[in-house]
Amino acid sequence: MEGFTKWMDETSLVLKIIFCIIDPIYTVYRVFKCILAKDFGRNFVYTIILFILSWPVGFILDLICVIKNGRPSVWFLD
Repeated sequence: MEGFTKWMDETSLVLKIIFCIIDPIYTVYRVFKCILAKDFGRNFVYTIILFILSWPVGFILDLICVIKNGRPSVWFLD
């Protein structure tokens, strides 16, 4: 899990934008971040809601966050 999240954090911006199209990748990323942070409350629910609404809401939200912040929408990490 840690290797995957570290790899995702270190990938290039172009690859992250491509991953926005493949939404389950960022869903797995968010779930792993919740597990590593031992947070199964509202942040885990946020991840599940984004997965259910993945197209178009999750795609657009991730795309905006990747372009602006260089990472997908994981607001609970800050």
